[in-house]
Amino acid sequence: MKTVYTSESYNATTFYTIQNNGNESVSFSLSSTADVEGIETVLLNAGETRSRLAENLSPTGVYLVVNNPNAGAIKIRIWVE
Repeated sequence: MKTVYTSESYNATTFYTIQNNGNESVSFSLSSTADVEGIETVLLNAGETRSRLAENLSPTGVYLVVNNPNAGAIKIRIWVE
């Protein structure tokens, strides 16, 4: 589990898009603690792209965390709007 983006402050309308370019499924979440999975996780299979508003991931999180349970190398792309 690793923090891949940190926001300066929480904004409920921040739009996060994550693209999984690797071969393993990962999950992502928004957390109030670095390198700790948030309360609402989103599964992202290999080759998929998913988007979520901050308000749908966490009421206070500023750390975008990606979890790879297989602990292998992953390749992701992130957009924050």
